[in-house]
Amino acid sequence: MLEDGERVEADNGYGGEPLKIDLPHEMARDEAQRMAKAVVRARHENINGRFKWWGCMNRMWRHEYNCHGEAFRAVAILEQFLISEGDGAFQV
Repeated sequence: MLEDGERVEADNGYGGEPLKIDLPHEMARDEAQRMAKAVVRARHENINGRFKWWGCMNRMWRHEYNCHGEAFRAVAILEQFLISEGDGAFQV
């Protein structure tokens, strides 16, 4: 859940929530902010790659539709654990 005024960094594939989503083509205040946004997006792509490794985002789901969210959440929890143990995403 986002706090009031808090926004998330996303790639150009997202839209529809301009008060909550910050897109790459939106103007950065300065070079430091532009670089910080690029690092955050790179970390996000790193996480997406980890989900793809599990097959969550690049294979057809072959089970009951109502089980998909549960399986995805299980992978998210496993990834959170791995990251907390020092394996995985670089810190921003």
